[in-house]
Order: sequence, then structure tokens, then C-alpha cells
Amino acid sequence: MRYAATVLALCALFGCGGSKIRTAALRVGESPLEEIAGITPCTATGTAPGHLNPDAPLTLLVHGCNDSAGRFDKLSDVFDAHGQQAICFTYESRDTIDVAARSLRRALARLEQRLPGQPITVLGHSQGGLVARRGLTAMPEEPELQTDYRLVTIASPFAGIHAARHCAARWLYGVSLGITPMICRGVAGKNWVEIHRGARLVREPGTLSPIVSSYLQIRTDERTTCRHRDAAGRCVKDDFVFSLAEQTNPKAGGPGFRAREIGAGHVQIVGHDGQSPTQLIGLLQDEGIMRPTPRDKQVAMARLIASLYGVDVPDR
Repeated sequence: MRYAATVLALCALFGCGGSKIRTAALRVGESPLEEIAGITPCTATGTAPGHLNPDAPLTLLVHGCNDSAGRFDKLSDVFDAHGQQAICFTYESRDTIDVAARSLRRALARLEQRLPGQPITVLGHSQGGLVARRGLTAMPEEPELQTDYRLVTIASPFAGIHAARHCAARWLYGVSLGITPMICRGVAGKNWVEIHRGARLVREPGTLSPIVSSYLQIRTDERTTCRHRDAAGRCVKDDFVFSLAEQTNPKAGGPGFRAREIGAGHVQIVGHDGQSPTQLIGLLQDEGIMRPTPRDKQVAMARLIASLYGVDVPDR
């Protein structure tokens, strides 16, 4: 059947391996912070791993599908090098987005208690952007949030995933003798009902809570991008996951909303071995999310970033 090819594409694009929820003990100043489900240091290489400054704003990084806080270990070091603190939120990526978002909401409420009055930036990539935005929508049955929040989402499919369109076609359920929903759930996990373009989360993404003062939505034009090249420089794996159309949903805006479009691969935008996220860093600095690099530290910062991501270190 024709839909089989699409389901196979879904496997390639959005197949989620379970992401283990990591939780680790943190300290606020010199006081222990009780473990909060999903909250963990991203890395152990920063100047004060596991310690939060109660007098400084915080950035909370939310990973995407089939990933863990490890995706952001290097980016958290870049924040640290700019004098900013960043920690990670982890969740089971095969669970529903709503469940993960509610866990995020409860984690934020508990962080607020130990960081009273401090602004928090929540930055989510890919599926993590869906979780982050949903966690900051109005949820009367969940804890109220009090502090000022900035939301940043990167390459998130707010309009639904095109490759999952057959998961929304109920007429196929009977024709395929129930195989279609079984495959969709097997590939994407419990969130398969939330990721296609007909899903309620797409049609009704929810209204952001008034505590969100600004929302930056970064959309990536992933055409002609490459994730891996062979020794001869030929592209052996592209970095195209979601189109701009899949990332654009007029209903998914909010207070202080602005969208920025950037030509970058889906994984490359947040960085991985061999590719540094220089475009993202520049954009975050331009938007005031990350502090600018002092002129006298730009060479040292470029070398640090190159070292973190395994790229050629600049000569000067």
C-alpha cells in the first residue's frame, strides 16, 4: 500500500528510542537542592557543575526526540563560558508530549521555589520545543508559575509531521486491519497521536501563560544540508528532518512572539561532533538570550567552541 512508504519515512525521520530520564542532585549556592524529576546538570566540565547561583538568571535546555541531555552538554559549556548558568531537563521521549510537558511544568515550579524572582529561559530543540511550549501554556490543573519566562524553540514541527500524515487517516485503520496505528505507535511511541497535522496539539496548541514575556521561534531551512560527509567530502547523510512548512503554525505564537528563519541542518543548528553551532550562538546573542562575547575574548571563545565540537581550531 502507498501509506507503507510514508510510515517507513516516519521511521527515518521521527523514530524515537527511549530517552532515559536523568535526575541528579544540584546545589543552590551552598544549599543542597532536593532532586527534581528530570532536572540535571548538562555537563560536568563547567566551572561549577551542579551548582546554581540563586542571584543569576537560569537557562533550562530541553532535548529533542531520541536524545538526552548529552546533546546540550557542550552548549551548556558555551553558556557557562559567557558567565551564564544552564541546566537540562530530560524526559522519556516516547511518552506523550503532554505528559512530558506536565513534568516540565512541575519541575519549573519547584525550581522557582529555590530561585525566587530569577528569570528563567526555557530553550527546546525539535520535539523538546513542543514539550517546552506546551509546558508553558495555561494549565489550571498544574502548579502556577510566578517568575518571568522567556521561551525559545528551535526546529520544532508545530504544524505536524508530514511523514506522519497517514497516522491521522482513520479510514486506514480498518483497511490495514489495525496495522497502521500499531506501526505509528511502534515508531513514535505514545506521542504518535500528537505529531500528525490533524492532531489536537497542532489544531489547538494552547495559549501561552502570561508569565511568558517573550517567545523566540527559530525555524531551520534544512534543504541542501548535510549531517555527515565521507573522507572525500561527499555527503553520506543529509540533515533534513522538518520542512519550514512543518515548523510554521500561526496558532503556535504567544506573548512577545517573533520568528527567525535560518539556513541550517536539523542537528547542526544545535551542534554535534564535527559541526559547531556558530549560527545558533550568533542568533542567541543577537536576540539577547546569550551574552555577547567580549572583543578581547573572541579568539579564546572561538578556540573553546572549536575544541568542544571537534572542529579545526582557528589560528588566530
